[in-house]
Amino acid sequence: GLFSPDNESTIIDATGSDHVFGFLCRFDFEDRDVRVISSSILANGAYGVVLVEGGGRNPRLDDLNAYLLGQSTVNESVAKWLDIERNSEHVGVMLGLGCASPTFQLGDHLVMAQAANTVAVLHENVEASESGAIYLNNYSKSGRILLTQKFGVPPIRELLAVNESEWSIRIPDDQIEKMRAHRANAAPNETGGYIYGTWDLNDHSIVVALVTDPPKKADGSPIGLDLSPAGMSQPERELLAATGGRLMPLGTWHSHPGESAQPSAIDEATY
Repeated sequence: GLFSPDNESTIIDATGSDHVFGFLCRFDFEDRDVRVISSSILANGAYGVVLVEGGGRNPRLDDLNAYLLGQSTVNESVAKWLDIERNSEHVGVMLGLGCASPTFQLGDHLVMAQAANTVAVLHENVEASESGAIYLNNYSKSGRILLTQKFGVPPIRELLAVNESEWSIRIPDDQIEKMRAHRANAAPNETGGYIYGTWDLNDHSIVVALVTDPPKKADGSPIGLDLSPAGMSQPERELLAATGGRLMPLGTWHSHPGESAQPSAIDEATY
């Protein structure tokens, strides 16, 4: 269910519902200083995850989810969680605390273990931090914790689309810095790559998990850039396979050697 402890600035979502998750991401709490903590059980009970939003809801639940998926090719636990779900008949099912269905039963010992860990996380995060956090627990079949990992997630930057002002783009600062570094290394030529993440048509938001390095076959000059098709490089194939399509190619990024980020005539004709 949804819980609000004595500290009314925190809402805990333990429903395991994608619909509730999406609703909480989109809901505008107006001037109330509210953050949301989400707790769910994954991979048939092998893993539990707690997402803790940062102060001012930045990063938000969907930012944290995209960040975690972006770890799929570099973190063994995230890779194993997604691998279990890819090979399960309950693909992509997030289970709330106490969730059961006619085809899937979750043991009380696993529910109690995740509930206890959620309470511990809540005590650790009584005061909202400038950064968000992700707690990933790996459980044995008996509910014993085999491994706990904490990921700190810094605030993200929200940009408004130039041509569609109702759409926003949510992107981590480290990914912006990554593009700037590639721009500096490639100067005086253009360089670029692909953008992976998620999007929400109801919220009109695009959430960037990561930007790729320039593909090996990228051909840049001071006035243009030719990119190979998306999903062709080995890192991209590994990312798509690891996440089972949960992270999608959202578009491309490319640099301009000069100071202007305005689209060129070639850009406008291409995109």
